[in-house]
Amino acid sequence: MHRFLHLILVAAMAICILPTPSVAQMGAIRAMGGMTTPSINARQLRQYSEILGLSPDQKKAAEELLTGYEAEYLAAVSRLTELQKGLQEEFAQTGDFTIMQDVMGDAFKKFRKRIDKTEKGLIDDLQAILTADQTDRWPLVERLHRRKNTINWGSLSGESVDLVEIVDGLRLAPSDSAGVKETLDLYSIDLDRELVARNKLVDEQVATWLEGMMNPDMEKIQAQQKDLRSASEKILALNKRYARQLEGQLPPDVRQEFVDRVLLSSYPVVYRKSHTLRSIEIAEKFEGLDPATAEALKNLKDQYGREIASANKAWADAITENENSEKSAQEALAAQFTRQMPENVKTAKEARDAIDEKTMTSLRALLTEEQQKKLPDRKFRPEFDYDAATSVK
Repeated sequence: MHRFLHLILVAAMAICILPTPSVAQMGAIRAMGGMTTPSINARQLRQYSEILGLSPDQKKAAEELLTGYEAEYLAAVSRLTELQKGLQEEFAQTGDFTIMQDVMGDAFKKFRKRIDKTEKGLIDDLQAILTADQTDRWPLVERLHRRKNTINWGSLSGESVDLVEIVDGLRLAPSDSAGVKETLDLYSIDLDRELVARNKLVDEQVATWLEGMMNPDMEKIQAQQKDLRSASEKILALNKRYARQLEGQLPPDVRQEFVDRVLLSSYPVVYRKSHTLRSIEIAEKFEGLDPATAEALKNLKDQYGREIASANKAWADAITENENSEKSAQEALAAQFTRQMPENVKTAKEARDAIDEKTMTSLRALLTEEQQKKLPDRKFRPEFDYDAATSVK
């Protein structure tokens, strides 16, 4: 139901702004799409407790506050969902899309006001149980909260990279992490400053959309797009600068993993583990492989790695080129519905697909018919059967 609501809102915006949509608008769309989920959860509260050094009694009080917050938040979501259902039925009967202008914009503004008030209430209550020393550490919590909840509002590839989370994922030894801690602390402060500036623009853009669902102020929207694009570019540049700095400070044995994780976060559709690589890795673990086949699989894996390295870079470069072009900006929102790729991105993806297809053909040639049946299916969703085995993604 949340997905339907999100699509209705995006559709309304696309219709409003389609003559001059922008890549920069995607951040605002992501921001709106995340509003139906509480911005603070139990896992985050544990992180905040660790930063603040809460006592057992304080932790218990914080958990009770969180329970009340979640209940109030979800009640607001439920109320919005009821309205969405009514609008869906009304639209089905009348076909009148102006209900988006008459009802949905105002309803969503009220919803935003309610959830903002709910979150502020939780924050105020949490701060009220802190000691003076803990209150001094509160800015650390604010930065973490903002990064965790809004970093994904990025509209440019690489803008949503969280270098703190990536380095944490490397699980460095204490002696190695000490060398990058100062850099990460500076990065967190610099990033937060840019997030505050960008998020303010995102909020303003969302407000403009909701204010003029079917009669948008195009001059104002275009000015916002320009400002938001500039703010996004600043975050992207900051991420690139600190990524280079951290790469040089990390131990040599984890540098490539760090680079790979940054690329994956920047271009997930390009650098996520492919079906072809998963298939080779599974084949390598088959029992009873003769030495010749095992060696052939290793060589195939190495060759595939070399070939897709350049293909992936070309694909990622095409995505960035597309983001920077005026033509792509005019297709950004429409592409969310048609799923059509810009020609340069499509060409680069097809080149990667050809390598995958060729490699899979070579892989099957190395395996017996029985072994081929054990390779993973190329599925993007599980079967709709609760008793079925989980498909590999």
